[in-house]
Amino acid sequence: MLQLTYKGPLTDISESKSSKLAGKKIALAITGSVASIKSPELARELMRHGAEIFPVFSEEATRIIGPDIMEWATGNSSITTLTGMSEHLTLAGDWNGKVDLILVAPATANTVGKIANGIDDTPVTTLISCALGSSIPIAIAPAMHEPMYRNLFVQENLKKLKKSNLTIIPPLISDNKAKMAPIETIVISSIKLLTPQNMSNMNVLITAGPTAESIDPARIITNRSSGKMGLSLALDAYYRGANVSLICGFNPSLILDGMEINQVESNAEMLKSVESSLQKNNVDLFLSAAAVSDFTPMSFSQTKISSKSSSFNLALDL
Repeated sequence: MLQLTYKGPLTDISESKSSKLAGKKIALAITGSVASIKSPELARELMRHGAEIFPVFSEEATRIIGPDIMEWATGNSSITTLTGMSEHLTLAGDWNGKVDLILVAPATANTVGKIANGIDDTPVTTLISCALGSSIPIAIAPAMHEPMYRNLFVQENLKKLKKSNLTIIPPLISDNKAKMAPIETIVISSIKLLTPQNMSNMNVLITAGPTAESIDPARIITNRSSGKMGLSLALDAYYRGANVSLICGFNPSLILDGMEINQVESNAEMLKSVESSLQKNNVDLFLSAAAVSDFTPMSFSQTKISSKSSSFNLALDL
């Protein structure tokens, strides 16, 4: 049996952000997309939540990013070819030592098509084929030019994989490209796949962050709330399988399937959004974690108050 040599404890980053992936082993399958240059960063971010990462390359991926950098990033040997040591079985065979998740990031259109049609001609696709027979969760983060992503057959392949219970992490469409999803999104999706779904089918409504009250078109009063507590509550419910509605006074910059995010500004906007959500959704749990402004200006100036004024009075209402 292949010995995947660990080259150091890497204690400087392991579980430095959370222990949500502590004890979990993830095979990071890398294919021939330019997005593979983000693989070291992705691997290290997963490790910061406790995961141990095993890099697996397609041949084309080695032309873009060197296996040595992934060995440095993860502390584990990079698999670039399959030998008589049966590396695919070591990682994804039906035995107690197999990995907990296969993450294909980035996944090219070529690799997506091969997986969808059972073609095993690279270390990555053979690993996936083995994992499908061992009931290992598989997540795929596509990355390609937008016209390729829109291709009818590529879309059919992605739908086929999704129907087969593989998780598709949608790309970010920008600059005529279907760019690999942000690293934060991939990490969140990976954590969710490895978290017990004990809130499945629950509808959770959460408020987070500050609200801001306008004084004039240029000025507001607000507070120093970061929204981190509310966002953490929302993510924890999301990890556990809940349908989450997050109403927040900041932009969390997240696009997640199963989490609805509504950004608001004022107290009145937050109240209206909460009431609307309670009316249209069968909410099972409501967590009010927002730092709603304590005071509201009694009047709003339609024009900017001159900064040259020696003073002005600001009347506040509770």
